[in-house]
Amino acid sequence: MYDKKTLIKARKLIDTPEKWTQGALARKKAGHVSDIDGKGAVCFCALGAIIKASGALDTDAYNIFRRVIDGSISTFNDDPPRTHAEVLAAFDAAISKAEATQP
Repeated sequence: MYDKKTLIKARKLIDTPEKWTQGALARKKAGHVSDIDGKGAVCFCALGAIIKASGALDTDAYNIFRRVIDGSISTFNDDPPRTHAEVLAAFDAAISKAEATQP
């Protein structure tokens, strides 16, 4: 169940385009690169959101998401012209997959 909760929490971290980024795990409001737990980090890429949501790296959530996109999360998130909607759809699919695989 932990992986599903992590995926839901991660999706919520990037649920609007203003809270999502490309090319960095996290950014500050002004667009500067930030540590995931850095002061002022307000937007995240898909991988950054998973790490932030789990407090480290929920490998089950990470692996489920990777299986859904069939590859690297960072590449998927950053590959132009990837859209915010496509990343959210991948989270939705990963959440569904996590629900289906949990007892």
